[in-house]
Amino acid sequence: MPRLNLARIFKSSPVGAAGCLTVGLANGAFWTLAPVYAQALGFGTRDLALFMSVFIAGGAIVQWPLGRLSDGMDRRWIIAMTCTAAAGCGLVLGGAGQLLVAVPSLFYFVVFLFGAAALPLYSLSVAHANDRLQRAEFVEASAGLLMINAATSIPGPVLAAFVMAAAGPNALFLFTALAHAAMAFYAFTRIRVREPAGAETRELFSPAPQSSPVALQLDPRGPEQAQG
Repeated sequence: MPRLNLARIFKSSPVGAAGCLTVGLANGAFWTLAPVYAQALGFGTRDLALFMSVFIAGGAIVQWPLGRLSDGMDRRWIIAMTCTAAAGCGLVLGGAGQLLVAVPSLFYFVVFLFGAAALPLYSLSVAHANDRLQRAEFVEASAGLLMINAATSIPGPVLAAFVMAAAGPNALFLFTALAHAAMAFYAFTRIRVREPAGAETRELFSPAPQSSPVALQLDPRGPEQAQG
């Protein structure tokens, strides 16, 4: 039975572990507090539903082609670029969200881009971590990365709530922008100090469900390794 060793996961794939940590902080804050932000903009139930649906659609549509693109290159570049894009969208929504609402098509376009940049980060981080590991370690790594994500999903909304209380509802996206910008900077830094994963350990991208133990069952590599 695989034994959980978070220290080894961080050592083997710092960017993969940091990416899951960032998802917990930023996406955890968004899922919890987005309704508060929407209420501040004067959204009703239908508007809130559309807001969340557009965000999810962005991630759902982009995740697979973005993952396939990352198969042919150092995945850290894709992680760094998506985090940069998520930080930019967060700054726009946090700084000018109330103005953008006056032009709904533009507002929802930015929300779509934000979802497209923020939601694939978990799967990309897991894929990058697996690139650094042997196949026999995939189940342990998936469980560890899921634990990292879940653990940081707890303080993320709490910290964002304090920021929103001090600076207003728009600060939710300034909080996520800070988290994504820090992750982008870290990924760019790691690219400079460590070589990309070798071809012998690289795996094809597989979308990974976030925030559920079922992720281990849905990962097509998991059952094989569990039996092994």
